[in-house]
Amino acid sequence: MQPITIVFSFIFLVIGIIGGYVLKKLSLSRKEKEIAGSIKGIIEEKRNEAEKIILVAKDKALKIIDQAKSEEKERLDNVRKEEIRLRSWEQKLHDREEKIEKIKEVLQTKADELRSLRESLEELKKEEEAKLSVIAGLSKDEARKMLFETINQDYEKEIKELVTRLEKNKKEVLEKKGVEIMLEAMQRYAPSKIEEYTTATVELPDEETKGKIIGKEGRNIKTFQRITGVDVLIDETPNVVVISSFSPLRREIGKETLARLIKDGRIQPARIEEIYQKVKEEFSERIQTLGEESCVELGINDFPAKLIYLVGMLHFRTSYGQNLLRHSIEVAHLSRLLAQELNVDKDVCCRAGLLHDIGKVLSHDVEGSHVEIGKRILEKFELDDRIVKAVLFHHEVGVEAPLEAKIIQVADAISSSRPGARKESYEAYIKRIESLEKTINGFEGVESSYVISGGREVRVFINPKLISDLEAMNLAKKIAKKIEEEITYPGEIRVNVIRETRVIEYAR
Repeated sequence: MQPITIVFSFIFLVIGIIGGYVLKKLSLSRKEKEIAGSIKGIIEEKRNEAEKIILVAKDKALKIIDQAKSEEKERLDNVRKEEIRLRSWEQKLHDREEKIEKIKEVLQTKADELRSLRESLEELKKEEEAKLSVIAGLSKDEARKMLFETINQDYEKEIKELVTRLEKNKKEVLEKKGVEIMLEAMQRYAPSKIEEYTTATVELPDEETKGKIIGKEGRNIKTFQRITGVDVLIDETPNVVVISSFSPLRREIGKETLARLIKDGRIQPARIEEIYQKVKEEFSERIQTLGEESCVELGINDFPAKLIYLVGMLHFRTSYGQNLLRHSIEVAHLSRLLAQELNVDKDVCCRAGLLHDIGKVLSHDVEGSHVEIGKRILEKFELDDRIVKAVLFHHEVGVEAPLEAKIIQVADAISSSRPGARKESYEAYIKRIESLEKTINGFEGVESSYVISGGREVRVFINPKLISDLEAMNLAKKIAKKIEEEITYPGEIRVNVIRETRVIEYAR
């Protein structure tokens, strides 16, 4: 039994091995199929995703191509429009050139005709002069002299009346129009009147404060004068000290600093410097505020901050006692009104009027006239070229200045010459009067001259034996022209030439 059992065990073992192998083979085959199916599904899914991506990419590409085509079409349309516009301009220029050529031809023809007529007239004139010389037996100069003497004797009255009437009519028309414009401008702006002096007084609580201001061995007053740059004048006037300086800004800072020191009671070098720095900073803020308020008043809102600061600095500069900031604001208002009447850019004139004296702010620190300094300042801030030119030429007379500059000249003269606007020293006034009388007395036939009305009018007495009525009219024009060329003055000067004949007889 034992061998049979072994045989059967071996057979069963072989059968088990073969069955396990077969089962394993079947299991592996099923897994391979499952894996293959899974891989196939993944491939199919990825293929679908790839197709979707390709479709999206194609859509985007088509959109980009359509957009590019649309932009290209729009660009081509713009190019065509520009070409059409350029062709139109070329045609217009061509037509204009043809018109100009035709006008040149017509003008040339007219010039040739005028030249021919002038030559014919010259020939006729020479022939007439030759005939007159032969008939009268006189030379050309003698005949001319006799002719003018005859005309002067026979028609002097008529010529004088005609000249007087023409001048009167022209003067009335011009004066009427000028008065209308000036009155319109001045009525629409009411200027204020401000005067500044070179000294300021500070009141003291008592006489002992003077000693504190001076300090031991004058230490306090020396420190104060060195730091502030002003002079402190202490005299016998009770409870008052005087701050003196030609710079209004330094004077005001020094006055405020001293007033605060007196109020504080501690007057010593360290305290002086501390309060001075604080007051200086406050004045800097005040200057900026003054500039901003001035610009707001004039409706200007695009000036740089540094330029606005320079405008505020004008408040602390004077000219003949007139505050330059108020003067500049007046000129700006008047310039705008005058420009509006004359159909000129009122904003440009207003800005140029405000900035016409801006160079005076730095005239003590920078070399050159205030006009040149002002030009450099405005160019630095890149302002409108018309404003720069108006400022540059606002003092020029007899040059080809732009219209804006002439408007600034008129507005400047109105603001400067109005009553009470400026002060003039006694010496300068006397010098100007003497110069005026000397200039007038230099004319032949003038017996005497008198300046009246504060230099606004001159009366000229002439010798009636040397100068006729007709010559007196010509003399008045010559005197006025000479005054314009040689003497500087604000406003206008009225020239009265007086010619009178006195005949005296005695009855015995």
